[in-house]
Amino acid sequence: MERPDVALETEQYVEDVADAQRAPVEDLMIRTPAGRLAAQIPLTAIVGEGIRPFHRTRNSEPSPRWVAIFLGVCAVLFVPYIVQLAMQLPARVRTDHYRAAWVGLDVFELLSLGATAWFAWTRSTWVAISAAMATAFLITDAWFDTVTAHSTSDRVLALVEAVVVELPMAVFCLWIARHAEVVADRATRLLLRRSARQARRIQELEGD
Repeated sequence: MERPDVALETEQYVEDVADAQRAPVEDLMIRTPAGRLAAQIPLTAIVGEGIRPFHRTRNSEPSPRWVAIFLGVCAVLFVPYIVQLAMQLPARVRTDHYRAAWVGLDVFELLSLGATAWFAWTRSTWVAISAAMATAFLITDAWFDTVTAHSTSDRVLALVEAVVVELPMAVFCLWIARHAEVVADRATRLLLRRSARQARRIQELEGD
């Protein structure tokens, strides 16, 4: 059961967004991703003889079912590929782009963290995507920094940086992404409830 304080916080967030846009709360039905999702639900699925349970339609699913099948097959095909790499790749290799690889990775980290900060400041729903990207880059940085260390002291330093800085930051960014998804879901349910109340009022007026 949803806690009252969480529901009030979500409702206040939606109202704050509406005030910032100088638009009624109902306008969020077309101005936000959550609103557009709610707008795809037919009125008859919300009201009728009463409020019916909300079920996702094909148009309101986060992703099509074929995406799950396609990526599942890709994941299975990755297994023999990884085994082949583990058996054939050399333990050592010399590269002419070592510096560019690390600088490029750090630049991508910088961009993803900066984008996450900007989207969080502007309260944009894009914060979920940028935070997820930052999580991936931070974990990648921690992994390759550790396994490519040239000496024992470098490896110890890389492990300390991973445990103290990179991995905690990755967990934090992952929490940001998940929190944004939860807020969007709650906003969608809030808009659906408001739509149901408005539909009942319309039916009552038509009945009068």
